[in-house]
Amino acid sequence: MSRRRRKAQVLLLAMPWARLEHPSIQLGLLKAILDARGIASKPMHLYVDFVDHMANVDPTLGIADYDDVASRHFGGDWIFSVPPFRELLASDEDYPRFLRGTGESDAFIGKMSAIRSTVPAFLDAAAADVLSQDPKVVGFTTTFGQTVASLVMAKVLKQRAPHLQIVFGGAGCDGDMGEALCRHFSWVDVVVRGEAEPVFADLIGALVHGREPDPAPGLCYRSKDKLLVVPIAQTAASIAGTRSRIDYDDYFSRLQASRFAPEISPQVSLPFESSRGCWWGEKHHCTFCGLNGSAMRFRSMEPNAVLDELLYLAERYQRLRFNAADNIIDRKLFRTLLPALAGLHYDFHIFYEVKANMRKAEVASLSAAGVTEIQPGIESLNSTILERMRKGTTALQNIRLLKWCAAHGIKVHWNIIYGTPGDTSDEYQDMARIARDCYHLDAPNLIPLSVERFSPYHDDPASYGIEILGANGHYRYAYPVKPEALLDMAYVFEHRVVGRGDLEPGLCALRAAVDEWQAAQQDAQLGTLKLYRGPGFAVIEDRRRGRTPSDYRLGTVEARIYEACDAGSGLAALRSSLAKRGAAVPEETTIEEFLDKLVDAGLVFREGTRYLSLAIEANPRDTQAVASDDTSVHRAVTLGEIGVALRAE
Repeated sequence: MSRRRRKAQVLLLAMPWARLEHPSIQLGLLKAILDARGIASKPMHLYVDFVDHMANVDPTLGIADYDDVASRHFGGDWIFSVPPFRELLASDEDYPRFLRGTGESDAFIGKMSAIRSTVPAFLDAAAADVLSQDPKVVGFTTTFGQTVASLVMAKVLKQRAPHLQIVFGGAGCDGDMGEALCRHFSWVDVVVRGEAEPVFADLIGALVHGREPDPAPGLCYRSKDKLLVVPIAQTAASIAGTRSRIDYDDYFSRLQASRFAPEISPQVSLPFESSRGCWWGEKHHCTFCGLNGSAMRFRSMEPNAVLDELLYLAERYQRLRFNAADNIIDRKLFRTLLPALAGLHYDFHIFYEVKANMRKAEVASLSAAGVTEIQPGIESLNSTILERMRKGTTALQNIRLLKWCAAHGIKVHWNIIYGTPGDTSDEYQDMARIARDCYHLDAPNLIPLSVERFSPYHDDPASYGIEILGANGHYRYAYPVKPEALLDMAYVFEHRVVGRGDLEPGLCALRAAVDEWQAAQQDAQLGTLKLYRGPGFAVIEDRRRGRTPSDYRLGTVEARIYEACDAGSGLAALRSSLAKRGAAVPEETTIEEFLDKLVDAGLVFREGTRYLSLAIEANPRDTQAVASDDTSVHRAVTLGEIGVALRAE
C-alpha cells in the first residue's frame, strides 16, 4: 500500500468483502456527485488492497480464499472483529465450534483463522495510507458483509485523527440498522439511511467546511450531544434522465498494481444500473425477500442514458463484461435498450436479474443484446410453494425459462429455497422427481430459508407461523453489543416455523437430486437432451445423467405436437395448433396418451392439464414461426404412427 495518491478532501472507502472482480458502483456514483459539486474526492477500493496484503503475509492465501469467505452469506464479519473494535475474548474459541455446527469444514474454519491473523497489520497499513492524504471526511459504503470491516477501520482512523468526520451509508445502513450503528458506535459521526444521492453533496459540503449538516431525510447524527434521527423520505428519489459519469478510475489503478491482476482482470465485470426498486415487489412483495428496504418503488433510467453509460464505460475501461445492479429488469428495455444493443453487434457479456415468466422472444432478445447470464429468482420447482411465496410464477414457467435459456446460451444462476412456511416433505419429493428430468439444464443451489430484514417474513412473522428467535448467530461473535441491540443491527435472523412437520424424507431426496444435478453439469456428454428437426420427422437425443443413452424418432404429427408444447400447452390448444398448420388432428385422448408416454420417459413435464417439452432445440425458433411454416413437403402420416413414436435406439 505504498503507492502515492493525490490528496483529496474526501476519501470514499470500500472494504472487504466486496467482490474482487467488481469495482464499487457506490463509490463510482458518489465520486461523480461530488465532482459535479466541485468537492475533491478519492475512492479507495481497499478490498483489493486486502487480498494482496493477506497473500503477502501468508503465501498460502489467495483470491480463492478471499472469494470463499465473501461467498458466504455471513461474509467475514468475525475475521474483522478484532481490536480496537472488539477485544479478543475467550469466546472467540466458541466461533469455530459454532461454524462446525452449521456444517462448515475444519479446512474452511482454519482458513478463516489464518485470514484473521493478517487483519491487524492490514488495518495499521491502510489507516496510515488514508491519513497520509490528510482528508477531512472519510465515507464508507457498507453492503452487509462490509459492515464490521468498515467499523473497525473507522475506529482506527478516529483514534489516530479525532478531527476526522466519519460517514456511513449503503444497504447495510438502511432503516433501523443505520440508526443502531450510529447509536452504538460513537466514532461514526453520520449515517445515511436510504439512497444517498438526494442528500450526499450537501452533507459532505457541510462536513468539509466544518458545519453541522442540515437535517435532511434519512440522516442520523449527533447534534448537541443528542442523537438526531431524521425519518427516511417516503418517496424514493427518481433516477430518470441523465447523470454524471460513473468513475471507476481508482479501481483500475489499484487493480493494475495488484499481484493478482492477471487472475482478476479477465473476470472484471463493470456494474451499471438501469433501474432501482422492484416493480413486482411493489404489487406483491415476495414473502422471503429483504431487498430494496426503504426503496421498493420501481424507478427506471431513460434507455438512451443507459446505453450511453454502457458505451462510455466500455470505451473508457476497454471492457466488455457488465453487471446490472438492478433487482429486476424493466420490461420496456425489451423494446428499447436490448434491440439497440443487438444492433451494435458488440461482443458484450451482460448479467441481469429478471422475472422468470418471460416469453421466448424476450429470451432471444436478451441473448441478441449480449445478456449471457441472468438470475431469474426461480426459488422453487413446485407451484404450490411458489404461490405461498407470492412469486407470481409456476414450476412450468420456471422450467420453461431454463430450457429457453439453454437453447440461447444464457447461463442461469438460481436457487431452490427450502424450509419456508407450509412446505411439506411430499412437495420436496415431487421436486426431486422433476429435478431428475432436468439434468440437462442449469443446476440450482439448494439453500435454507433465511429470514431477512424488510421481508414480509420479518415484518409480520406471526402471519406466516414464524417465530423470530434473535439475530443470526454469526452476529453475536462479531459485534460487541448486547443481544437486544443486535436485533436492530442485524439483517438476518434466526427463526423457527411453528408446527412444521418432518421435512427430512423429502429434503433428503431433493438434496440428493440437486447434488446429482450439479455433478451432471460437469459432464457435458451425460447432460444433454436435444431436439433435432428433419424433413417430416424429429429426433430427441437423450444423453442425460443416470439414463441409458437414447434417440427418440418422432413422425410428422408427433413432432408437431412436441414442438407445440415448447411454451407449455393444453390439449385443446394443441389440437388448434395442429389444425392451423393443416395437419391431421388426432382426438384429445390420443394426444393425451402420447404425451403421457413422453412424460413417463422424462421428455415432457406435465403440470395440471398443461404439457411442456423438455428437450432443448438445437436450432431454436420462435413458436409463432413454427406455427406458420410451410408443411407441403412433409410426408403424409396416419394417426397410427403416434403409437410407435417412442422408439428408443
